[in-house]
Amino acid sequence: IIERKSDRAIKWEDDRKVFIESLATKTKYLVENKNAENSLITLDIEPTNNCNLQCTMCCRTILEYDSPRRNKTGYMNMGLYKSIIDQAVDIGILSIRLAWYGEPLMHPNIIEMVSYTKKRGIAEVGLNTNAMLLDNTISTELIDAGIDRIVFSIDSPYKEQYENIRVGGDFDLVINNIK
Repeated sequence: IIERKSDRAIKWEDDRKVFIESLATKTKYLVENKNAENSLITLDIEPTNNCNLQCTMCCRTILEYDSPRRNKTGYMNMGLYKSIIDQAVDIGILSIRLAWYGEPLMHPNIIEMVSYTKKRGIAEVGLNTNAMLLDNTISTELIDAGIDRIVFSIDSPYKEQYENIRVGGDFDLVINNIK
């Protein structure tokens, strides 16, 4: 049986090839010219520093609960986000990753952020998530917005160990959400 790829899958593969070629070209140029002035390829952006878990190894947990910065969480506004993306496009950034200390799926405008980034021509948009908030609706919306890569943070294949590390996490829910 030969399965036909969807138009979306074909477009994603074509876009991915262009991204890889652009990345290779830019990297070769930077190496040959030792041009540090225009050397950024990927930009990490933290849409929120809020998180729904208290992971034992995460410095965010320490900052949140054991420091004067306690409870100072927030969400990047869309005006600032669009300005950052517009500047990233202007300097030739090829890839945006939405992640740092916070859980990006907690941001109320995360779908709009992905969509805007892709519409502005960034070749690769990805995010890291603990997958606790991922469901069919959010998955579909992310795909429709143009997400290229999702990294799932899972620290153990064993339920008990996972839940001891990712305090507040539900191993079975996460596995189901990813499926």
